[in-house]
This record gives sequence, C-alpha cells and structure tokens, in this order.
Amino acid sequence: FQSEALTRAVATSLHKLMAYKDEYEVARLMTDGRFKAQLGDTFASRKALTYHLSPPLIARTDPATGRPKKYAIPGWVVEPLFGMLAKLKGLRDTPLDIVGRSAERQREKAAIPAFEADIATLLAGLTSANLALATEIASLPQDVRGYGPVKEAAEHAVDARRAGLWARWPGQLLVQAA
Repeated sequence: FQSEALTRAVATSLHKLMAYKDEYEVARLMTDGRFKAQLGDTFASRKALTYHLSPPLIARTDPATGRPKKYAIPGWVVEPLFGMLAKLKGLRDTPLDIVGRSAERQREKAAIPAFEADIATLLAGLTSANLALATEIASLPQDVRGYGPVKEAAEHAVDARRAGLWARWPGQLLVQAA
C-alpha cells in the first residue's frame, strides 16, 4: 500500500526540523535586502529604526513575564551586527559556534535524529490499520512553532501528544514495559 499523506507528513516534518532559523539564518534574512525593500515599500521614511531583540547571550529574565527580556536597540547598532553574524554562518556546528551551544539550538539539533528514529520505527511496523496513526505521529514536528519560551512550550505540548500517540502504536506498550 502507498500513502501520499504519510510521505508528505514525513517530508514536511523533516524539512521543518532541518530548516530551523538560528541566529545566523535570521541575520542572513535581515541583510539580504528584502527586509529593507519591504520597509521602503511600506514607509515613506525610516529615520530611526529600532529593533526589539532578546540577544540569547546577554538577555536577562524579565521578572514580570518570566521570559527573556527584550531590549530596544537602535538600527545603526544592530544592522552591522546582523551583517557580521550572517557572514559567520560558516561557524555553524563547529567548536567556534557559540550560538549553537544554547539549550534551544541543542534541542533543535537533537530533534532530527529522534524524528528519524521515530520514522524508522513507524516504517518497521506500518500496516494499513495503523497508517492514520503513523501519519499523525509523523506530523507532530509541524506543530512546534515560535522562538524561545513560546517554542519550548510548544515542544512540551507536542512531547505530551507524542507520548499519547506512541502509547497507541502496536507493540509500544511491550517496548515501554521492558
């Protein structure tokens, strides 16, 4: 049997996991010219652009929200830093990658082999009877959105759903009991 829905779920989820937006990618997007063009199309003047950012290496926790504090940083400071950071993407996944050491980046990287293992388990036990369940499990990464604490909350919610779905997978109760 074939399942276009399962194939699409696996491909879409794997792409989402592998194409995460780290700080290097955000810097590249901010400096490729499209953002400035859109600003020019939207506003007649951009005299004093201010970015509201929560730099992962320096952000403190806001006591009122419990989330990393955002700082208003003038564009004349941020834009050159984005340019430098975009050029440093070659450091990604090397010992010099300080951005990749954050807990969020480590979770993103770990999610890829974990998903690949899930897919291997799904394919090993796939039948026409559990195809819909397999597709639902394979689609889970698509529900993780956002950045920082928003993303982390979404990850926890997906992890809980994942556990519930795997509990319904044939043979998983025996594996979990062992």
